[in-house]
Amino acid sequence: DLVEKQPCSLSSSRVCECRPGLFCQLPVVDSCSRCQQHSACKPGFGVKTRGTSTNDVTCEECPAGTFSDQSSSTDICKPHT
Repeated sequence: DLVEKQPCSLSSSRVCECRPGLFCQLPVVDSCSRCQQHSACKPGFGVKTRGTSTNDVTCEECPAGTFSDQSSSTDICKPHT
């Protein structure tokens, strides 16, 4: 679940982070002891803030005039057409 972010050097250890689609649930020095899949926003909610290697997705209820008809960890609310 981890990928190398920065290789080791004479003065520093290798730095790893969770691979895309995952975030670090239990960080440790220069790495992560547990990566977890980003949460999916349920129908009626869209992504407010995309997930990163260190933070989970945040969701928001779709405002009036927009919708979300599927669970997704990447999709924002779409306007009605």
